Amino acid sequence: MKKIFVVICALSLMLSAGCTKQQNSSMSIQPSKLSQEETDIKNLLDPENQQQIFDYNVDEQVKSVALRVYCLKDGKWEMEREGAVAMNDLKGRFVVGFDKMYKGANIVFKSEHLKNSSVLEASADDTSFDDLGTTTNKISGEINIEYEKDIPLAIQYFSSKPNIEAYGVEDFSHPEKYDAGHEAVYAVTICFSKKELSSN
Repeated sequence: MKKIFVVICALSLMLSAGCTKQQNSSMSIQPSKLSQEETDIKNLLDPENQQQIFDYNVDEQVKSVALRVYCLKDGKWEMEREGAVAMNDLKGRFVVGFDKMYKGANIVFKSEHLKNSSVLEASADDTSFDDLGTTTNKISGEINIEYEKDIPLAIQYFSSKPNIEAYGVEDFSHPEKYDAGHEAVYAVTICFSKKELSSN
């Protein structure tokens, strides 16, 4: 996870200029539309495409944002890890990175009002499914943001089956569809909230 963390920090800093390019004012996230130069930088830093870059737009009610890692158990999502940061910028860019989701994920935020990136980590040391086949489905288009609701960014399967039956992120709210006899299914989500973080 340390390698991924370093890469997403570098990507966020080098692509921070993209925060000013957003045109959409609705409450949404969408994969960033990168220039050729930005794409070349990303390909150089992230040749295995383990990072996703998104632009976001919210309104003045936003107070915090959480990155969560879920595991499918008995046909239901169970949250395994979570990290949250305070948020008051209405638009910006974030980079999400992960390799094996059961080991966690990282996110770095960059907005036009922040001089430094806000880092959120949800990680664990685990080698449970290292030798299994892996398939990952990620979001590819614009997604509307609803406060207090998880937005799935990626679904990852771990399976010993020769052919992995994989549903996309759009079925996240129907977790029973993912329960097809695989050893494990994980999801990484982001959740924007109107609630301030507890000081405890």
